[in-house]
Amino acid sequence: MEAKANPKAVGAFVVGAVLLAVAVAAVFGGGRYFTDRTRHVLFFEDTIQGLNVGSPVQFRGVGVGEVVDIRVVYEPQTFEITVAAIIDLGSDRIQEIGEITTQARDPVEEVEMLIEQGLRGRLATRSVVTGQQAIELVFLPDTEAKRIGLLPGDEIPTVPGGAWADPAGHRDRCA
Repeated sequence: MEAKANPKAVGAFVVGAVLLAVAVAAVFGGGRYFTDRTRHVLFFEDTIQGLNVGSPVQFRGVGVGEVVDIRVVYEPQTFEITVAAIIDLGSDRIQEIGEITTQARDPVEEVEMLIEQGLRGRLATRSVVTGQQAIELVFLPDTEAKRIGLLPGDEIPTVPGGAWADPAGHRDRCA
C-alpha cells in the first residue's frame, strides 16, 4: 500500500524553499551587505527632478555608491531652502594606489582628502528620454569647496551640473 503525500507538508516545504531562495538572493545578491559604506550629504540649490532614492553615484562611469535619501531642508532664521541628497559610498570602490585589501586610512578621511584636492558632486543626466539623473563625482580643483552645512554629516561640495562640463570650463582632473 502506497503512502499518500501530505499536501500541507509539501506546501510548507515549497514555501520554505522559496523563502530561503529569496533570503539567499537578498544577502548575496549585490555583495553590498559585505562592504563598508560611508554616508555623505550633497546639497543642491537647483531642481533635482529625476534623481531618486537608488540612483547611482558615479565617478567617470564607475558606480561608487547610491542615493539613499533625498530631503528638502531649510534654515529657520533665513528660510534658505535647499535639497539634500544623502549617499552611501562603497569604501572598497575608491582606493589608493598600492592598497591591496585593507584601507590605508579611514574612508571618511580619505574622502575629505579628495575634497581638498577638488572632489565635487554634480547632477548628470542618465537618460534624456526618461529624465533620470545620477550624481557624478568629478575633480575640479579650481572650484571653491562651498559647504552648506544644514545637516550633520560628511558633506561633499557640489557644483552646478549641465552638459557634462563644469561651470568654469575645466576638464575633470585630479591635482
